[in-house]
Amino acid sequence: TGRVFSDVKRARSMLLRALPDMFYWRLDDPHISTTTNGLEGYFSRLKSHYRQHRGLSPQGRPNYFAWYFHFTPR
Repeated sequence: TGRVFSDVKRARSMLLRALPDMFYWRLDDPHISTTTNGLEGYFSRLKSHYRQHRGLSPQGRPNYFAWYFHFTPR
């Protein structure tokens, strides 16, 4: 039980030390969305387009994604 307690104690101290730097966001900024729906929709469309593309080799995937991100509006 000593090993488990030391792991818990170490995890607790790591969290307490990291807590002041963990959450940096501004709730009053209108450009920051309150949900991740936009991101989920964006990546859903990306996966749909990727799956519809027939014959894409594994070597061509990075190039496909680079062009997709380049031409897709933000």
